[in-house]
Amino acid sequence: MSNLGKISLFLFIVLVALSCMVYRQQEQIDAMQERIQQLQDSNARIQDRLEKLQNQIYDLDENQHPDPAVRRFLNSTN
Repeated sequence: MSNLGKISLFLFIVLVALSCMVYRQQEQIDAMQERIQQLQDSNARIQDRLEKLQNQIYDLDENQHPDPAVRRFLNSTN
């Protein structure tokens, strides 16, 4: 095999190895992006639930709550 053939084969092997590395890294990036999206969705659901709970507290008449500690807390925040 000529030197040019050896160099071409070596470069082809390097190219295949680099392509495999890039493909694996892209798979990892895709998996991380999917996980980030899942976390953002979960965070949005948690924030929605928190907002609903806060609205329930704000809508609650402090004098009607059955727990005296909660009534004191709600009265102290006004």
